[in-house]
Amino acid sequence: MEGIITKLLGGYLKKFIKDFNQEMLSLQIMKGQATMKDFELVGEALQELMMLPTNLEVVSAKCSLLSMAIPYMNLKHEPITLTIDRIDLQLREPDVIKPMPNTLASLNRSNLSEKAERMSVIKGVKLEIKQCFVTVETLGRNTFHPDWKPSLLLNIVGLVIQSVNDKWEIVDLAQTFIVDKEKNVEKLHKQATIQSITVHSRMTTADTPSPVIENIPCELRIITTSDAKTGLWLESSLEIIFEELNFSWTQGAWQRMVDLGMSLNACFGREIPEREGLDTQALAEAREEKMTKVSYSLTMHRFVIELLKGQKGGEDGFTCFGFGMSCTLSPLRLTTYTIKDLSGRGGDQKVECWESILNLTMQNITLRERRPAAGKEAPYNRLMTQVVDTKRTDTALPSSAPLISVQATHRQKIDCDELLKRRVPTVEVGVNLNGVQVIFDKEAWKDLFVFVVEGPLETGFAEGGLKLRSGMEAKSLEDLQKFAHVNAKFDFLAAETTFIIPPDPASSLEDLRTSALHCNVGKLTLTNQPEWPFPPFLKDALLHLPERAHNLTPAEGTIHKFQGELHRVTCTMNTLPSASGGESVSSILDPASIRVYGRYFPPESDTAKQHRVEAMLHAGEIFGHITPSNVRFFHHLEEEHRKWGIRVNTEEVERRKLNKMMQAAASGASEMKSSQVDGEKGFSVKDMTKEDLDKAQKYTIETARYALHNLHATTFVRIEKGTCEIPSLAAFDYLARQWLEEEAKEKGQALLQELSAPLEGETVVTEENLNKQITVVGLEKFEVVADNNITSQTVVFSTRGFDVLGITHPKLPASVSIRCIPGHAGKNCIEFRVSRDCSGSAPHPVSVFSHLHGLQISSTAKPGGLQKGILAILPDVQVLVQRAVAHAKEVGDKVVREDLVKYMREGFLRAQATAKEIIEGGIEGLVENVHWKVEVGECEYRYLPPGTDSSSPDAKPIGQLLLASSTKNSLETQFQDVENSLINTKLALAQSEAEKFELQNDVHQAQEQAKKVQNEVIQLSQQLATIKFTLAEAQAENDNLRSELKRAQEGGGTPKVAAKPASSGFFGRSKAK
Repeated sequence: MEGIITKLLGGYLKKFIKDFNQEMLSLQIMKGQATMKDFELVGEALQELMMLPTNLEVVSAKCSLLSMAIPYMNLKHEPITLTIDRIDLQLREPDVIKPMPNTLASLNRSNLSEKAERMSVIKGVKLEIKQCFVTVETLGRNTFHPDWKPSLLLNIVGLVIQSVNDKWEIVDLAQTFIVDKEKNVEKLHKQATIQSITVHSRMTTADTPSPVIENIPCELRIITTSDAKTGLWLESSLEIIFEELNFSWTQGAWQRMVDLGMSLNACFGREIPEREGLDTQALAEAREEKMTKVSYSLTMHRFVIELLKGQKGGEDGFTCFGFGMSCTLSPLRLTTYTIKDLSGRGGDQKVECWESILNLTMQNITLRERRPAAGKEAPYNRLMTQVVDTKRTDTALPSSAPLISVQATHRQKIDCDELLKRRVPTVEVGVNLNGVQVIFDKEAWKDLFVFVVEGPLETGFAEGGLKLRSGMEAKSLEDLQKFAHVNAKFDFLAAETTFIIPPDPASSLEDLRTSALHCNVGKLTLTNQPEWPFPPFLKDALLHLPERAHNLTPAEGTIHKFQGELHRVTCTMNTLPSASGGESVSSILDPASIRVYGRYFPPESDTAKQHRVEAMLHAGEIFGHITPSNVRFFHHLEEEHRKWGIRVNTEEVERRKLNKMMQAAASGASEMKSSQVDGEKGFSVKDMTKEDLDKAQKYTIETARYALHNLHATTFVRIEKGTCEIPSLAAFDYLARQWLEEEAKEKGQALLQELSAPLEGETVVTEENLNKQITVVGLEKFEVVADNNITSQTVVFSTRGFDVLGITHPKLPASVSIRCIPGHAGKNCIEFRVSRDCSGSAPHPVSVFSHLHGLQISSTAKPGGLQKGILAILPDVQVLVQRAVAHAKEVGDKVVREDLVKYMREGFLRAQATAKEIIEGGIEGLVENVHWKVEVGECEYRYLPPGTDSSSPDAKPIGQLLLASSTKNSLETQFQDVENSLINTKLALAQSEAEKFELQNDVHQAQEQAKKVQNEVIQLSQQLATIKFTLAEAQAENDNLRSELKRAQEGGGTPKVAAKPASSGFFGRSKAK
């Protein structure tokens, strides 16, 4: 008996076990046990069984001890248990990749279908592996370390694979086979638990392994669906679960992991040759079948990742922790995609395609520094986190919304024509962010960027940049005429997102140490495929460009579109608590909504060259409050970031120089070439020769020239209503004094010249009243249209409402206010248009048109007068000129100074040529080529006495100038408008009379109809009365007959009925007796 079973098992095991013989198998039938010691698996069979591509070949797979426990008396309720003491598996990237093996051809579908009943026993096998060592070796690809061959080492302890029920509970084996009789399928649930998994990496065999993750428990859940009758496999799903994932990486370990990852990526990127004599179509179908039947998912309930700065780590670094991470990848599925009809000319269209979907969800994630800088406030220690304000009522964000959710869809085999196929995105990516708060700490983000990029990634980026540059240089500019439509869709949504520029405790400026800028976006959306046939408000922009010909609704799929929306955007300045008071919050921007949209038109044919771009910005109501303190903060912030950028750039140059020296030493170079390291200029590492630089410069110039000649850009900006409080000229004068003093103090120099004092009697601006020096600017229906191409340029500016209140300066002779006069609603108060025609030869004519309507300008005189104001301004102009000259002299870089002189010389020569052209053309030529027109109507100028508020509309002026639009053209226009209005009124009156006549006819017809109905009612009433009378007679006759019948019955005789004459019937017919 034992020999028969051994022979049967041997025929099966010899396919997997190398040099198998029956003596290797020790079988005890009565005890239900079998053992094997010290054997090696067949690499090709194991590779095919694991579906491992031949980019990695199985070098060896050794097992120390295999024990089998077979409950042959209860096989349907207890699993067969296989216990392996230890497995050593070694995988290596081969120099030459071989075709996929085919050693298990006998285990085909026909054999499995015939033994479906027996396979149920094998499906319930329980596998226990006490310890498994896996080594993955790749080929060396590091040019500076040719001896490196990155390897991945895995140590798996306590692996148990067993069958469970659909609730992932260990039950009787018979309960693990779940059969769906309606679908005729059987589902098998397998659970694999790993007590601990440890991953190491190393660069050489002599290198000490570097830990990646250590002693992490893991769980795998596998669901296999098969045919209930034949047992054929239909589909499977694999889920990997980490209850808690904790690990830390030093910068050296991270760089090793990146190097290993790049090696593995290059390894699996190599092409696998096909087997000779194999039906390629059958192989493709088999691969497609596997792709469409397996789904994968990864779940991490909690995770903590620490990134330690330095090659060996330390206290500084970053910590990233979060929970609720889930990632799923569905197999390819045949589905239907609906192409919406945006133009309204036809119905939606449906096409069939195959698609797979990747979903990524992150419930919460936080990124912070391990050791924040001294003095940094606690609210600004976290670089990124989720913040949900549960007290807000204007937010649509639920408290349980995940922080990040990503959905990526890939489509292929789209069944439709080419033009329609362009409208089906082969790649569609949707990203949602909910309640994300980002702190822009420049030092922290710079350190994180250096941690991630420095090393192999930086080298890879540099090599990729060189390849990209070489490819661009090899590409002809004519290739830009061709249009390749990108079948990709990207949707981005960010809800309740906050961006913060935190205080800088290391700054020497008080406002940067104590103030933070907060920007909150209620809803941000971005998409490259908006659902509109043409951009909103585009027709309004085209009204300003009547000479332009536009295709408002081009065929979808022939252009690129984009749209971005910002809703409930707010900006505030938060000041940290101090000894004198608590935290203060001042608003810079009230909630506003902004939309940006546009489209790109490629050349219409292969011979055409023109590329057209249309971009529009539309804003609703915008209310801003920018105080002088805010302006000072932004100025200091810009200065601080500029100095920080120069310092970081210098450090980056030194770091790259050191890295190149170390790389050259590691690669065995005897000496460093001067072209490899260049730190004289302090701006970049010189990797290109002069010839390369000349080529790059030439290509850049040609590209810019091509864009100028072939790009047609139209831009439209529209603001429905806006009011902004900005610092007055007096406040800017005060801030300019401070900035000059700070600059001179920083350089250890005295001011070039003291700025002049304000005029006598003028209010002196101090820190106490600085934020009260405000000018208010108001706009209504503000529009700007700019159209630019090689043949013409046009700029149109218009606004329906324009108010500027509080224009004043300590050295101006008067304060000024501008407002719209009430009663002129519906008309633009300012229109300005400049156009230039470049289609012909020079000189090119310029047309200027301006129109002012319904404006009131008020000025209040100052005691100092006009003469003193002009004399006070002249010294300031001299100071500014001296300051510009001093800055030019301070440019220490010889190359930059030479470039500056070169650009100034070129600018001077260009200005000289323009002046020469004007002079040679003469005044007549200038007048002939500049066509201008100015219209002023219904405007007013008021001159107010000293001390009067110029912004007050009720102030009594000393002098007043009124301008009325009474020109011939304006009068003709007004009379024409009145005549048109009168004609329209007459037409409306005639239409009203016609409607009145129609109504009278309708009333008369209704009255006649009412009379007719009334007569019919009277006739029906008469008939009803006749019917009632007839019924009464019939009832009386019936009563008489009953009485006679009763008397006859009592007397025993026959009743006597008197003769009665004939009477009228029911409808007046004769009724016989």
